[in-house]
Amino acid sequence: MTALQRWIDDKFSQVELWLKDMHGYQDTGSDFMWDNPASALFIDTGLGKTGTALHLIYRLRMAGDTDPVLVIGPIRVVEVTWPDEIAKWSFSSFLTYEVIKDDDLVSGVNKAGQAARRQAKLNGCSKDLTEAMVKEARRNEAKRLVMALMVDRPADIYSINREAIEFLVDAFGKHWPFKTVIIDESSCLKDHTTKRWKAMWKVRLLIKRMHQLTATPTTEGYIHLFAQITLLDGGKRFGKSFRKWADKFFTHNQYTRKYTLREGAEKDIMELISDICMVMRDDSPKPDFIIHPVKINDQQMALYRSMERGFIVELPDGTEVEAESAAALNQKLSQMASGVLYEEILEEVGEDEFQARRVVHHIHDGKIEALKQLQEELNGESMLVAYYHQASLDRLLAAFPEAKVMDKKGKLIKEWNAGKIPILLLHPQSGAHGLNLQKGGRHCVFFDLIWSEELHYQFWRRLARQGQEWLVMVHYLIVKGTIDDLYLECLQNKRDLQETFFKLLNRIRARLRRAMKKREELAQISIFNSRLPEDDEL
Repeated sequence: MTALQRWIDDKFSQVELWLKDMHGYQDTGSDFMWDNPASALFIDTGLGKTGTALHLIYRLRMAGDTDPVLVIGPIRVVEVTWPDEIAKWSFSSFLTYEVIKDDDLVSGVNKAGQAARRQAKLNGCSKDLTEAMVKEARRNEAKRLVMALMVDRPADIYSINREAIEFLVDAFGKHWPFKTVIIDESSCLKDHTTKRWKAMWKVRLLIKRMHQLTATPTTEGYIHLFAQITLLDGGKRFGKSFRKWADKFFTHNQYTRKYTLREGAEKDIMELISDICMVMRDDSPKPDFIIHPVKINDQQMALYRSMERGFIVELPDGTEVEAESAAALNQKLSQMASGVLYEEILEEVGEDEFQARRVVHHIHDGKIEALKQLQEELNGESMLVAYYHQASLDRLLAAFPEAKVMDKKGKLIKEWNAGKIPILLLHPQSGAHGLNLQKGGRHCVFFDLIWSEELHYQFWRRLARQGQEWLVMVHYLIVKGTIDDLYLECLQNKRDLQETFFKLLNRIRARLRRAMKKREELAQISIFNSRLPEDDEL
C-alpha cells in the first residue's frame, strides 16, 4: 500500500467515525456554518452545539486552515465544557486546546498599570500623560502575556472568558491573530453599548469567520438582536445606527425606556436575518412546570404589604428597614418573599470612615417548609435547587445538611450525575451555562425567582437535555400575592416571545428553501429545453 493510499484510508476512517458520532441535525448545523462564514446557530441546550462547532473547526483543519480559532464564552463553558467535548468526539480528539486565563491576564495587566502610574508620579508627569502611560503599559503587558502563552503552548483552539474580551483586543489591536471566532452564548454581546461589544467591533473586520451560538437570543426582547446581528454581519442587515434601526421597528416609551415592536416589524426583522440564522429546536417532551403555593401567616404578609406600599417596614423587634428607590424596593420584596430582609448598617471604622455591614432579618420559613414537603413527596429523588440571595443559600444549608453547593469549576458534576447528591444548590448566574446534569436527576426547583428568562431557561435545561431518561419537572415555590407572581408572569411572557421568534424564523427559512428548490428545478427545465433538437433536426 502506497503512502497516498494509506493517507486516503486514514481520512475515510476519520469520516466513518464522524458519521457514527454526529447526529443528523449537527451535520446540518456544521454545513450551515461552513457555507455561511458569518452566521448564528440558535440551538437548544443539550443538542450538542459545542460538538457542531468543533466539527466546523475539524473541517477547517482538513481544508488546510491552520490559523488558531478563538472561542469566547462563560468561564465554566470555556474551562470545562469545551475540553470535555473535544475529548468526547472522535473527529476533534486530535485538536489542541488552551484557555487564556483571565485571572492571570487581569492581574498582570493591573500590576503593569500600577507600576506605570508610580513611575509617572515619580517623573512628575501630567494627568493626561500619566493616563496615556498607564494605558500603554497595560496594553503591552496584555500582549506579552498572551503571546507568551501562544508561543509556549501553541494550540488549534484558544478560549477566553467573555469578561476578558477587552484585554485580548487591547493586546493585539490591528495585529489580531484569530481569523475564526466562535462566540458561545452570544447573548453576552446583546448590548452594543458595553465595553466588550465595542472591543469586538474594533477587530470585526480582521475576522474572516464569526459564528454565534446560543439557545436564548431574544429572551429579553427583540431589541437585543441589533447588537448580535450587527456584530455578525458588520451592519449589512440592520445598519450601523441603533437609533435608526430602533425607530424603524419599535416604538419607544421615554419614561419607561421600553421598546415595543411595531405592527408587522417582527416578520420584517426575520426576513432580514433568516439567511444567516438557523434555529435548531429540541423536539423532546417539554418539562412539566409546577407551581407550589407557599403559605405565610397574616402578620408576615402584613410586613410584606407595609414594605410594598410605603417603601418602609417596622419589624416586630422595632427595627425599621427602608427601600430608598424602586430598584431597592424590588430587591427587598424579593427577599421578603423568600423569607428574609436585608438591612444595610453603616459602622464607623475610623475618623470619617464608614463601612457597610449587612444584617439579615428573619421574616418567615414558608419556602423552607415547602421545600421539605416537596422533598418528602419526591420520595428521595435528587433535586437541583436554584437560589439567588446569599441568605437563601445560608438557610438552605442549615435546613438541609445533606445539600451541597456547586463549585466554580464544576467538580461536583460527576458526583451529582452518579446520584450521590440529594440536593444540589446552584446560583443561576454561575450555573446557567456549560453544565450537563441530566443524569443526576429530573427535578429542578426555583427557591428564589429571577427576572431573566435567559438564566431561567438555561438553568432548567441543565436537566432537560440529551441523555435525560425521564420527564423533567420544574418546580416553583411561590408566595401568592407577592412579587413572586410578577416574576413568574414576566418569565412566561418572555418565554412566549422567544418561541414566537423561533417559529417565525423557521417558517421564513423553509420558504427560502422552497423558493431555492423551485429556482433549481426551473433552471434544470431550461437546460433540458435548450438541448431539445429543432423541428428540422428531427
